[in-house]
Amino acid sequence: MVDWAKKKTFLEKIMIDGLFKKHSQVLVNMYKWKFKKIAKLYDPLNQLEKIKSPKLTYSGIISLNLAGKWRLSDCREKISEPIIARAIYNMEAYNFETLSCTLPSTIPYQWLKKDFPETLQEIQTQVQEGKWNIIGGDLVNYDASCIDGESLIRQKLYGQRFIAAKFSQLAEVTWFDCYSELPHILAQIMSKSGIKSAFINVLDDPKGKNKGEFPFPFVNFMWTAHDHTSIAVSAQSALKYSNFLSKIKDRNYFLQPERSISFNRTTSNETIQNNLSNEVIPAIINPYGAPNTKFGPLPFEIMEKMLWEQAKLVENVSFKKHFEKLHSHHNRIPTWGDAILFHRNSGIYTTAGMMKENNHTSEVLLHQTEALSAISGILGREHFQDEIQRDWQLVLKHQYREIIGGNSICEVIRDAAESYHQVISHLSSGQENAIMNAAHFLKKKIKHDLYTLFNPLGWKRHGFSTVYRKTYNNALDHQNKPLFVQKVSFSPYLSNREMQLGVKDVPGQNFLVSNAKLIQEIEELSFESQKLLPTVSPDKDELLEFENLPKDYLLIYHPPSSYIESYGLENTIFLKSPSHTQETNQKFKLKNEEYIFNSQLITIKIDANSGIITHLSYDDQETNLLGEKGIQHTLYHEKPSLSDPIHIDPSHLLVQNEFPALESIEIEERGPLRHTLLIKYNKSKNGSRFHSRISIYRKEKKIYGETLVDWREKNKFLKLEINSVQKLQKFAFGKPYSIEHQSFNDLTTRHQLPIEMSFQQFALCYTQKLENETQKNLVLYSQGKYGLGISEDTVSLSLLRAPKLQTPDSKFARLDPDQEQRSKYTDHGFHRIPWAIECVEPEIDELNVLKQAYEYNFPMIYAPTNASHDKISFFKLNQPNVIITTVKEIEEFMRAAPDWFYNPSMYEIAVIVRCVEFRGIQTSCSLSLPEFVNITKVFEVDLLERIQNNGINNSKMMVDENSIQFPMKPHEIKSLMVIIRVPFEEED
Repeated sequence: MVDWAKKKTFLEKIMIDGLFKKHSQVLVNMYKWKFKKIAKLYDPLNQLEKIKSPKLTYSGIISLNLAGKWRLSDCREKISEPIIARAIYNMEAYNFETLSCTLPSTIPYQWLKKDFPETLQEIQTQVQEGKWNIIGGDLVNYDASCIDGESLIRQKLYGQRFIAAKFSQLAEVTWFDCYSELPHILAQIMSKSGIKSAFINVLDDPKGKNKGEFPFPFVNFMWTAHDHTSIAVSAQSALKYSNFLSKIKDRNYFLQPERSISFNRTTSNETIQNNLSNEVIPAIINPYGAPNTKFGPLPFEIMEKMLWEQAKLVENVSFKKHFEKLHSHHNRIPTWGDAILFHRNSGIYTTAGMMKENNHTSEVLLHQTEALSAISGILGREHFQDEIQRDWQLVLKHQYREIIGGNSICEVIRDAAESYHQVISHLSSGQENAIMNAAHFLKKKIKHDLYTLFNPLGWKRHGFSTVYRKTYNNALDHQNKPLFVQKVSFSPYLSNREMQLGVKDVPGQNFLVSNAKLIQEIEELSFESQKLLPTVSPDKDELLEFENLPKDYLLIYHPPSSYIESYGLENTIFLKSPSHTQETNQKFKLKNEEYIFNSQLITIKIDANSGIITHLSYDDQETNLLGEKGIQHTLYHEKPSLSDPIHIDPSHLLVQNEFPALESIEIEERGPLRHTLLIKYNKSKNGSRFHSRISIYRKEKKIYGETLVDWREKNKFLKLEINSVQKLQKFAFGKPYSIEHQSFNDLTTRHQLPIEMSFQQFALCYTQKLENETQKNLVLYSQGKYGLGISEDTVSLSLLRAPKLQTPDSKFARLDPDQEQRSKYTDHGFHRIPWAIECVEPEIDELNVLKQAYEYNFPMIYAPTNASHDKISFFKLNQPNVIITTVKEIEEFMRAAPDWFYNPSMYEIAVIVRCVEFRGIQTSCSLSLPEFVNITKVFEVDLLERIQNNGINNSKMMVDENSIQFPMKPHEIKSLMVIIRVPFEEED
């Protein structure tokens, strides 16, 4: 632990111990001119003199970057404790009575608990004295655009529970360091997690055309959630404070008296200005604190703020007190009822794609495993929510904005990949054990070569699944009806999402590792040294290895008549008998320089000379829905001076590079379930190789594609562009637990079309209806990509970028031995990027698109159980617009807050069933469980799993034997705690 008393400088002793304490009025007069200059920038009408209380407020903050220029372990071992200790010393040694300090994430507190418990005890004392301000409530400061809805909830769940356990309170103020956007659903998540207010530190866009601008209409506003609860928000740009104040002079006014209006991204500037008064909101907060390596708020900074306060020009308050002041004016503060959008230029959706892929794969596995563990527990078998919690926290830790956003050194990416591998391996094992437990509870008899199939989604589904083939050639469903099968070498899903296929290498584990340099150095050494060569493996050609995998998998088609129930289990029987010839008339055929696939559902044509998809139609007349450019890969150049891992060169679309010429096209698969073309291109000038697969599945209208890349570019941007014959008009994007909309017609001067828009799992593009034309809307599906470019007739899925990696801080970063030899550009290496495209009817139901997107991301999973049992659904809702998004066992009972949480007896299991309403309508729901499940009690809980309304029965929620009736408000997230009596072995 650092002893800051011994590190006090001579200048500090003179200035603070001498002048500040003995001659403070002299210093007040010295600093008064500086403050008035800043106040003038903010308050040109001199209203400051008319308001007795100061408008500008200050609060100390510990600015702690967990990773980026160093590893998480470096921050834990070398940075975090000294910074926190310095803040404690400042408050104790200098007697800065009105200084309050804070730390906006929970992970550093967890580190202190394990490494420096005495420092954590000092903070607990200062919290009781009101000096240390508890804010944040999240495990880490995450990037909200690249994580799913359940991750947003778990950040609060585990962050707030730790705070409650160690500080006997919850954080009521949260903190965001924000590059791009905050989804609208986050307002409701915060409200249901004990958060009342939010501070947003808007990170500047130093390389964009809007450099230095504050990119939002308001500085202080009430953020209204879908359920009409409100969060008070203060936002500040990470500019120099005087520059910030000069930019927001017209953005901190009260509403005019008696005005009640909610603004959103479609509201024009004129409408906003017409509803604002000229009265300044008396609350602008400036958190201050030195960067990481200078150890927190510096004594001179604190002294300056104290002097201003003595002059009654500012107020040094905690974040909580600042927001109490803001809440007192809530009726006249502007209201925002939409997502919060900031920069129009962000690379975080695409940079370090492997981190986003690993994160989402982990989210998928956590969803599957929690549900299976809860089902196993309901049946009186082994359950392991405590182990899953540790996996969750490891995943959440790597959602820190600089890690998942890609603004990190190589070592951070490698460390994260190792953590993901640990999580994926553990969850895969847990899934198989849980399915085995459930199947053997339900079994009627033992039968060899019998598998149990699990549907991890909240609606019945059919479609495709994959299993490791062994010696199997055929399959039967639970009614002993034959299923269509095909021997294949790859699954429709990204690696590691189907535990039955085994755990593969996690992308990033060998990030930028190369043995070529080592082999070259050994070859140049003596003859004796060259004996080492056979022990050093040459670099693997991962692209070639992936394309040449043996056909070890069996792809199975489950028809609509053989659907799998919501959160359901059913049998599939596999047979070793010789495979049947299952011919099909639909095939890829080469005709007139085009590869053509034609069926009753879809017609596509691919140019045999370029590999571009030139035609897509769904009718007998073969009306082409694609424009002249069709569907193709494109390569753009980004100027290094205008781009980095966070920022995209705003002019990159003006510099399109020539994409490598076609090398070959071959028909790789010929049905009966999947027909595939493998398209190969020549190497690029930098040595990158680009291959793609185009697949058509049985009874499907989608084009399933995957881009296979050995990426070696520098400052390049790879995209998949879909050119529509019809103009695009508006868009529906998948977002965390919601669907958000954007229209070309709705754009305002402050909310122009971004260079990159974010989406999750799907983007639905509505086309403009024209007379005498076949109108179809375009849907793009993704399993691990988040960035989308849009123009009037083209949608561009951002696949890969190649800016330079973050530069390490050599003073703190522990670097790997190959730091000098490896590439300095991000994402170099092999990538497999699945995508799918579909054209749909104009009246398409957005919720059905969302469900298809979930099915494209969440596979059905198998386990070899040899247990014959009936088909069963464990959790089933009766309303299609309400989706069960999470099934999990409750977290461990917290004895530090016994009145908040439920403590199950040894005969009970308490299960959380989380539901989300997606269509925006009031709905009465019924949740059904199997008949043999004994429900004893049901409570509504918040997102921290605290029992609502002190457990008093809500008359609107009723239990009738094995079903629960409850209402859902429009877009509501509702969590039910279902208490179930666990059967004993003799009751089986």
